[in-house]
Amino acid sequence: YVLDPAVSVMTWAGSKKIIKDYVDRGSISLQSGTTVVVDGKVASGSVVVDMNSIAPSSTGRGGGQDGLARHLKSADFFDAEVFPTATFILSKLTGGDNGMYRVEGTLTLKGVTEAVAFDATVKSQGEDRIVMDARSIQLDRSKWQVKYGSETFFDNLGDAIINNVFEVSFTAVGVLAATR
Repeated sequence: YVLDPAVSVMTWAGSKKIIKDYVDRGSISLQSGTTVVVDGKVASGSVVVDMNSIAPSSTGRGGGQDGLARHLKSADFFDAEVFPTATFILSKLTGGDNGMYRVEGTLTLKGVTEAVAFDATVKSQGEDRIVMDARSIQLDRSKWQVKYGSETFFDNLGDAIINNVFEVSFTAVGVLAATR
């Protein structure tokens, strides 16, 4: 199966630690990916994320989405000019009760590769489509050396502390390669 970026979606949310209800939200595009299914089971897979597509939809301060987009793409955060993509490589898929699986793999972000695990549903849609859907994946940005506003790397940030943990959710749709 080959990822269909036109119908696949990833969203994100990040927040300030001290300022209650301060949350920035947005989306980011899934650029490409593959899923290999053998005997009706997912055997391998990968997804490439376009880091230059980071687009805030709302900010904790109620505006400034363009500025936030530039800042998130800058060297302060994800350095999209130097690292234009992030890649997830599936290493293990277990479970399957009621369509829910435990997904394990590695995420390479800013040139750093770390293990990640999350729960997702995986469903076939006919013989030519497969959909993986995951909600509220918690990622700790400090593992990938995303330092800006992190109390892990800096002292005395006051109310400028940004939580290390951010959340992503996605729906990835794969289309059988022969039908694409």
